[in-house]
Amino acid sequence: MIQFDRFEKFYGDRLIVKADLSLPGNFYWLKGGNGSGKSTLLKSVTGLIPYRGDISVAGMSIKKQRMAYRNAVSYAEAEPLYPEFLTGSDLLNFYVETRGGSKLQADELVEGLNIGSFIHTKTGTYSSGMLKKLSLALAFIGNPKLIMLDEPFITIDTIGIEQLNVLIGNSLRNGVQVLITSHQELSFEGMPKPSMLRIENSELIQPAL
Repeated sequence: MIQFDRFEKFYGDRLIVKADLSLPGNFYWLKGGNGSGKSTLLKSVTGLIPYRGDISVAGMSIKKQRMAYRNAVSYAEAEPLYPEFLTGSDLLNFYVETRGGSKLQADELVEGLNIGSFIHTKTGTYSSGMLKKLSLALAFIGNPKLIMLDEPFITIDTIGIEQLNVLIGNSLRNGVQVLITSHQELSFEGMPKPSMLRIENSELIQPAL
């Protein structure tokens, strides 16, 4: 469960997004156009940027249980970038070592997302679609309680979308909470229907069904 306690994120004097609610469900879809605050919200939950108030995941606050919280939360950016001199396998091995994953898990993700043909080359040679698939693989490494995927379906092909849907569905069945953002309509065949979230007037809300 994600819990927002008087959360507010400002840039200067401008309020970008605020929230004061609980999200106990296991699958959420945050909809909204570019500039609505979706990525800022996810980066705040991940702990990449400072904010006012508090956020907890699975009962853990990043301000009180920093290391445990970071191991519980995974995040894939909409437009990922990595040091160009590192290979995809360098990053996968680092995530396995630091997030408590396994080589078997990494190998299954490489196969599942069909990234074996380039995983051993430097990321500086990757296309945007290759970078996106690598970032998605990294997000599923370890044993996260929450996986957040920012615009996960852009820049990947139809087969990649199908492969990602399988990974999301498996995570949901294993009790992992998943939050995705998208400004486009999506199909969730074979998965539970996600609960909708929106940012309206800079406030995160869950619209009534």
